[in-house]
Amino acid sequence: MNLPEYSLEELSQFRLQECQGTMIGGMVAAANNGVTAMEHGYQMMALQQVDWSQANSAEKIAMVFWKHYQSTYGFGDQLTVTDLGERIVMTMPSLARAAVYQLRHWAASAEQLNDLQRGYWQAIEKLCDVGSELVFSDQEDRVTLLK
Repeated sequence: MNLPEYSLEELSQFRLQECQGTMIGGMVAAANNGVTAMEHGYQMMALQQVDWSQANSAEKIAMVFWKHYQSTYGFGDQLTVTDLGERIVMTMPSLARAAVYQLRHWAASAEQLNDLQRGYWQAIEKLCDVGSELVFSDQEDRVTLLK
């Protein structure tokens, strides 16, 4: 079989798409079973074998999600994390725009992906005793952790 050769950069892009596809595909499968995207996101965080009480600081939580956003969306230096004292702000390109191929592939909407994110952060708020504010737009998304 004559298979193509890909560069490491091309393989990295494939990994991002597959990671997004797994996440969005799971969300769509859950919806087909009556579970909202928000509830699915919440359960994804709550059911992990992660002791979120160990991440008892906004800084640690921001680092975990910085890794998540980088490994799932590959934003590089377009994902900024700013510590403003009582809050940490993560600013990044729109998640929905970054995942547009997988959203189309799974016939899912940007709003569902945003609800998945809302579910993640709802669980983090409950499990880690921090607050969060989420802003989604066509160009940029922002997650603010309140210490």
